[in-house]
Amino acid sequence: MMKKIFIVNGYPNSGKDEFKKLISKYIATYSTSIINETKTFVNDLYGTSAKDDERRKLLSDTENFLAEVYNIPHQLTSAKVDLFLQSDKEIMLIDVRKPHIIKDLVDTFGFKTIFVKNSRHHKAENDADMFVENYTYDYIIDNNGTLEELEKQAIEFVKNL
Repeated sequence: MMKKIFIVNGYPNSGKDEFKKLISKYIATYSTSIINETKTFVNDLYGTSAKDDERRKLLSDTENFLAEVYNIPHQLTSAKVDLFLQSDKEIMLIDVRKPHIIKDLVDTFGFKTIFVKNSRHHKAENDADMFVENYTYDYIIDNNGTLEELEKQAIEFVKNL
């Protein structure tokens, strides 16, 4: 199988991590997030990793700055893709929240996109969360059912690769 790379997005607590975890049960997966380095920077600067609305906004604003001024998400993704291509993993799943960054990465690298939809979780307090549906995704994963139903979707997704 040829290596494949997907961007994964969805509202907070929509089940993105659970879907990625389920996929990794069935195929060798390299999973990452472009916000990790921003989180580390902000957490080191402020000494906490709380996930409250204020921190989510700070992360979103910091990511915007790093993207606009230094094109950091693009550079980090490129470096992580290189690591993935040298690994024994078959698919790469990258968490990316903002549609303009997703578009840039899709246009540059040709990634496919996945949106995990869960109507029970639509808290949107910052631009990283508010606009996640402002993109036309290649795959929509409906996470409004049970964990078993989500796992069936993960299995089907892997089979269709």
